[in-house]
Amino acid sequence: MSILKELSKLVEANVISESTANDIMNYYSINKQSSKNRLLAIFGTLGAILVGLGIILIIAHNWDNFHRPVKTGFALLPLILGQFACGFTLLRKKESQAWKEASASFLFFAIGSCISLISQVYNIPGEMGSFLFIWMILFLPIPFVMNSSIGSLLFLTGSLFYAMNIGYWESPQTPPYWFILFITSTIIFYLQQKKQSPKSNSIPFHSWLIPLSLTICLGAFSDQYEEIMYLAYMSLFGIFTLIGSNKFNTKQPPINNGFRTIGWLGSIVILLILSFDAVWEDIRKDAYQNSELILAPEVYATILLSIVATFLAYQNWTKNKIKVNEVLFFILILIYTLSSHSSFAFALVNLLVFVLGLTTIVLGTKQRNLKLMNSGLLIITALITCRFFDTDLSFVARGILFLSIGSGFFIANYQILKKKEQNV
Repeated sequence: MSILKELSKLVEANVISESTANDIMNYYSINKQSSKNRLLAIFGTLGAILVGLGIILIIAHNWDNFHRPVKTGFALLPLILGQFACGFTLLRKKESQAWKEASASFLFFAIGSCISLISQVYNIPGEMGSFLFIWMILFLPIPFVMNSSIGSLLFLTGSLFYAMNIGYWESPQTPPYWFILFITSTIIFYLQQKKQSPKSNSIPFHSWLIPLSLTICLGAFSDQYEEIMYLAYMSLFGIFTLIGSNKFNTKQPPINNGFRTIGWLGSIVILLILSFDAVWEDIRKDAYQNSELILAPEVYATILLSIVATFLAYQNWTKNKIKVNEVLFFILILIYTLSSHSSFAFALVNLLVFVLGLTTIVLGTKQRNLKLMNSGLLIITALITCRFFDTDLSFVARGILFLSIGSGFFIANYQILKKKEQNV
């Protein structure tokens, strides 16, 4: 039974007024139109990508039979079509998001195919990193011009592969400094989208892909002082946690809050790595020279990220919203600064992880939040598992320990579920 078909009957029976019926009609028509536009954007984009790939495959089948001028023309054809589609969209279909997404996506792949085909026709040598760099530079303004979310996501994906190529895969490896420009432009686009269309489906995708890209690519800036990058990563995850804790993101479902999830999990992983004394032994062996540290990209990355994280933490503190998990980066910096060259650092990190897990369990129990309480139990379990590999306990003692943890999981969840049922 459709509610729209029953509205006239409800009005006649004086169940609802005519104005209420009109409001319901408008609400469903707006939602229906929004859903229709969303589907058009998705299928239009897929159609544009498939058409572009089809043109490339047809040309590739007969590629060897063409002369160089003909090959050049075919190489430029997708690019010309993509530019024409974008121009037509801006002039005639400016209100259609489906046209914007489809034309921007087609142009993205057209630029890449044009560069690769021209390089092949005229035997222009080059590495994959330089190819991706030219591709991303040429496409950089398109998401802003076309207001295309899918174009922005494609651009960020290409930027990620560019940074991974020159930072990890190519030899010699070089820090991907241009990635800073690329990720900054994507963040600016993301902030614009949050302001203009806060309910856009692209917001959750950006909130996952942006922190994931930064997490992957930060390591590419490491050269000789890898140990310092623990602080850089901890500050980066602190930034993600603080961003994920702002008013806009806390209203989102957990699955849409990629910043908070990646920040929280990343912070725990870094602390668990540093809970091994072997890691601190490597740090204690390093004798840093000030003259070398001044030129180290790891130092600049750590300082910059720590300043940003501290600024965001200060903002939360002024609003009385600061939490322990949001200042873990600052606690680790203190531990690293004060005791990195002593055996206390190992003990302090273990104590920090234990206290963090314990407070999370207590908070989850008070709030009767199973997810929060279980996350605290998992932190304690992970810490004990790490100590499983670097302690001399017997297998019986270890078995009893894990049995106790498992029993704790069961009892804690049972008690909370029982209290919830009593309050229903």
